[in-house]
Amino acid sequence: QEGGACMTSNFATVGAVYADGISLIFDGQETASQKHYKCNTAITFHPGDRVKIFPVSGTYVVEYPVGNPKQ
Repeated sequence: QEGGACMTSNFATVGAVYADGISLIFDGQETASQKHYKCNTAITFHPGDRVKIFPVSGTYVVEYPVGNPKQ
């Protein structure tokens, strides 16, 4: 388990964005992870974004934001 999250989780919320990665708020938790996770560098992430995460080698990679379509 990474950051107390179940490794089968597919979604999380961005807590904050740092130069070395993204902190995540996993479902069922109230605070952001202390660990910073690597992410898709083609996308600009923002705190509060709901994101798809992919488990790989005991950690997560943040793939992309999900939500309602842009208008």
